[in-house]
Amino acid sequence: MKFLILVLTLVSVSTWANIPSKAPHRKVTQNKKKSVPVIEKNPAYDIKTVITLDGVKSNPKFRLRDGQTAKIEQERDKLFTEVTVKKQVLDGKPAMQMEFIIGKTDEFGRKNIIATPKILANLGEKSSVMIGDKKLVVSATATKVAR
Repeated sequence: MKFLILVLTLVSVSTWANIPSKAPHRKVTQNKKKSVPVIEKNPAYDIKTVITLDGVKSNPKFRLRDGQTAKIEQERDKLFTEVTVKKQVLDGKPAMQMEFIIGKTDEFGRKNIIATPKILANLGEKSSVMIGDKKLVVSATATKVAR
């Protein structure tokens, strides 16, 4: 009978010993975070454009993130340019789709849209589009901004 009681006591003590203690003397160790390279989710892109309309050349430049729209209005020739950029893949390489709205502001302040070309180009490569009767040429190059 004494033997049976001793075994039960040892089992209950060993079970009790595995319960974690919440005592203040217990040292808590924290895991150190490993440094992980920062992956930029939405990088910025420089869009360099050359627009020639009826022999007048302008060079608007934009810095945008994917999905953003920017607009530039030029006082000297009343030309306005708006561009929206979207990341794409072209031939397995990163590319940029640039949707332009190009127009002129008349003497009354009304905006007259001349053309709405779309250009799809690999990053770092220059692409152009010509629109005949207005003698409009739009060239654009998109490059990723280095951090």
